[in-house]
Amino acid sequence: MKLAARQLGYWHAVPTGQKLTRGQEAASDDVQPDMPDLEGLDRLWLAWHDAGMTSGQEALRWSEVVAFGQVAGLSAQEQITLRGMSQAYLDGLALTNPLSIEPMEMRGERDL
Repeated sequence: MKLAARQLGYWHAVPTGQKLTRGQEAASDDVQPDMPDLEGLDRLWLAWHDAGMTSGQEALRWSEVVAFGQVAGLSAQEQITLRGMSQAYLDGLALTNPLSIEPMEMRGERDL
């Protein structure tokens, strides 16, 4: 899940010297951005979106994650994953070097 969030951040990033996000550039070239397979994980992916994904330029605060998790019926492990996804998204968003390698292609990358 964190790899998917990092990958989404990468596609939402605006590379230095450019005006469009990588995703917007890809769409204008009719290219579908690569994303990990999330089959069976859509509940947590949607929960992350419903929680707001981030707190501005910071990862979701633990207090936000716990409060949201209680309302949404998330387990403690799912809450931990949600917080990790928030930070991973910001890590991907920070990849603004135009020559950055997308997270899914990084050697040794794994979804911890």
